[in-house]
Amino acid sequence: MAYTNGNYKGRVSTETVEQRFNKKYVINDVTDCWEWQNATNNIGYGMFRWSTGKMRTAHRASYELHKGPIPTGLSVCHTCDNPLCVNPEHLWAGTMKDNYDDMVSKGRAKLGLVGLKVPQGTCKHCNITMGVNLLARYHNDKCKHKQ
Repeated sequence: MAYTNGNYKGRVSTETVEQRFNKKYVINDVTDCWEWQNATNNIGYGMFRWSTGKMRTAHRASYELHKGPIPTGLSVCHTCDNPLCVNPEHLWAGTMKDNYDDMVSKGRAKLGLVGLKVPQGTCKHCNITMGVNLLARYHNDKCKHKQ
């Protein structure tokens, strides 16, 4: 059953996670990408509500549904470079460096920016310091010390 796991109080569905997932993409005949047609996040990746109620990026959910658990410490990368693609044949697990090297090999890196110092910011909740672009996108609202 889909939404009936743990303490999640969302709507109850008789469909499996796989059935719900498979309704949310269309196959592009030219690229063979399975293009996500549902919710997306602020950087263009599809979003999918897992059976526990937790939101996951759709490409990571696809990887787990079709290939199994994502190895600890690895990202799910696209061979097709399409953030909306959830085709498991286009997904691979790799490190951030692997993903960066893939980007450079395809000529998508902004090599003129490599080596420039990114302005730093500090979280007002826990004093962690990181690039302001990462701080705003990945840390501030998710800070464990935020009350």
